[in-house]
Amino acid sequence: MIILPHHVEAPVDHGPWGTIGLMAVTLVVALVFGFPGDGGDLDALTIEYGTINPAAWVTSVFLHYGWWHLGGNLFFLWWFGLIVEGFVGWKKFVPLYLAIGAIVAALVQVLMLGGEGHAAGASAAIFGTMAVAAVWAPENKVETYVGVPIGNLGLFREVEFTVRGLVAIKVFFDFFTVVVLSFSMSGALAHLLGAAAGIGFGTWMLRKGLVDTGGWDWFALRRGRPVTIVAGPGLAPKTQENAADALAAIRDAIVAGNAVAADARYTAARKADPAFGLPHEDFLRLVEALARSNAPETSIDRMEEYVAAYPEAPVRLALARLLVRAKRPSRALDHLAAIDPATDGQGEAKAALEAEARAAMGTSGLELE
Repeated sequence: MIILPHHVEAPVDHGPWGTIGLMAVTLVVALVFGFPGDGGDLDALTIEYGTINPAAWVTSVFLHYGWWHLGGNLFFLWWFGLIVEGFVGWKKFVPLYLAIGAIVAALVQVLMLGGEGHAAGASAAIFGTMAVAAVWAPENKVETYVGVPIGNLGLFREVEFTVRGLVAIKVFFDFFTVVVLSFSMSGALAHLLGAAAGIGFGTWMLRKGLVDTGGWDWFALRRGRPVTIVAGPGLAPKTQENAADALAAIRDAIVAGNAVAADARYTAARKADPAFGLPHEDFLRLVEALARSNAPETSIDRMEEYVAAYPEAPVRLALARLLVRAKRPSRALDHLAAIDPATDGQGEAKAALEAEARAAMGTSGLELE
């Protein structure tokens, strides 16, 4: 099974400059020096078995055994680097990334003192980065294409995971591989060591106050925050207080321009108590903030929920436009049919979007849901 992320919900507190820098250095090393494995000088910079070489604990992270090895690692570094670096910035992310890679490299050399051969690659550091993301932002959404190889082709479908769900799947498959190989040294074992290091570092940084997740890390969510509707008869004062806290946190995140954090808070509140609801104005602000963010699937989900609660709301046109772009034209047409151009004043825009949706249905019989 192949899992290819194509969008993640990431914090916007810091730009991905460290991630870009690490990717650039890794790529330049491959372009200028090539790949190890042919007995050349680069082999001395890999994790050589049967010896201890602390310098190689860092240099090996930037070396790979071919373009597929390199490309796959850079791909996942980008998506999960966005999340982790988004919380702490490059000054903390780059040392964290290198520390995870170095610790795993050191462990591999110690475990393989009696062996022969060598290893290299950023996989362990990247698995560690993924594990940190699972600790800090377990409920953030990752939109992926999941494929099953069939001959030289593959059947792909768009699937949305949470960060912790996707990381758990990756860890499960690697653990299965390690068991099949009787726990001998392998790339899968290095991945698991990286994940363990990432969990350790991520937890330590939380405990030391080196990262602020806004209360949405794994430990905070596990402790739970019972919330319910903001007002209504029969509510205990404590329940009202928690609901008010949730509403305040959602409002603060929207004002700060962090629609993803606002939606994560809303989702967690709904999960804790399905009766939780936002006042109309706040719900509309959340929907509008998500529409401005780079999170189309989340925007669609929340808009669908909003128009179900407020059928006459003028959000349907924007929702239909997102659905067409998401290759779900029939659903877009359902919403467009509910718009009355005479009363909503959206006749021209509605007609143009209906034509676009019908054209999309005519060019493809597959609609992704």
